[in-house]
Amino acid sequence: MGRPKAWKTYIDQVKSAGQKPDKLLANFAARYRFATSLDDLGLPGFSAASRHGYLVATKLAYAYSALEALERGIGSFAVRDRSLIIDFRIAKKLANGEFDAALVQIIDAAEPRHQKGVRESIDAMIANLESGNVRPFVEGIRNSLFHGKFTPTASGLKSSKSRRDALAKLADEILLGADDIFGRWLRDKN
Repeated sequence: MGRPKAWKTYIDQVKSAGQKPDKLLANFAARYRFATSLDDLGLPGFSAASRHGYLVATKLAYAYSALEALERGIGSFAVRDRSLIIDFRIAKKLANGEFDAALVQIIDAAEPRHQKGVRESIDAMIANLESGNVRPFVEGIRNSLFHGKFTPTASGLKSSKSRRDALAKLADEILLGADDIFGRWLRDKN
């Protein structure tokens, strides 16, 4: 996928105004490009399932990170303005307990002073899975990976191709959604 579809239009507009790109939006574009370009991780000595688990978690984490950077850049990072991440397939897997190991890892990965809030956020998501909003789950995977506590084995991703595939599809959908949000924001801004 590369860069967001409207990125060139944004850059052209900024340059024609004699300005530089907004740093937060440039951060969005860089994370977006990284996530859309990520297709393998060279991890000698790791099993194929472990490599794929790390790959999926990394792509999902960078997709989420791109969405966060976009929300900051366009001024919608406040909790009430944040985009929902709707995925009924993931919600169903969460409801069926297929991601229980990942949820435990997410809570355990949080700093002790944040664990109560993370647990409450996860519990609220679980109580409202019919909405399909899995943002707290995605955010938790991102935090677990970026803070060095994620493993494919402990999260249950190593043992389940269907879970890995579902999260890979979710990462792609987050990126498509962020691309759409950016394009709409740019159109509405003009």
